[in-house]
Amino acid sequence: MFERGGFGGGEPDFLDAPPSIDQLRAERIDTLAALRRHRAWLDYQEQILLAEIAADPGDSPLWRAKNLAREEVACALLVAEPVAEAMLHAAAELITRLPAAAAALHHGVISLPQARILVEAIAGLDAESTAKLEAAVLPRAGTQTASAFRRSVTRARARLAPTEI
Repeated sequence: MFERGGFGGGEPDFLDAPPSIDQLRAERIDTLAALRRHRAWLDYQEQILLAEIAADPGDSPLWRAKNLAREEVACALLVAEPVAEAMLHAAAELITRLPAAAAALHHGVISLPQARILVEAIAGLDAESTAKLEAAVLPRAGTQTASAFRRSVTRARARLAPTEI
């Protein structure tokens, strides 16, 4: 069925005992976890590119006036223009205002949905409150689902800026 040892791992040694069902299950789970970390790294790379595109003022007033960056991203990624605009904004916020979260995404500690939850939460916060929120929620983020992370972020933001919610 599938070649043992990964992708093109070479010839199997027929003298070895075949792996047990438990070993195969564990290998599948380990591979899924590794793929998730790789996906987070790719998501980080995409966020870097989107942030660079968002920061590029363009060569002409037409580029800025018509928001051609949004249109170009929408065409390239096959998404609606408002979605592209939201992606550009979220990436710029993540990369410029949430460096620890960006690093956590880069290293596969958090997922892109978790990073976006944090980006949403910093709307209206100053730099100091943003840094405090990031520091408060990131230590546990790698062990939380996106929904559990959202609850943590919501609680932490309410403690930091109760009147700003």
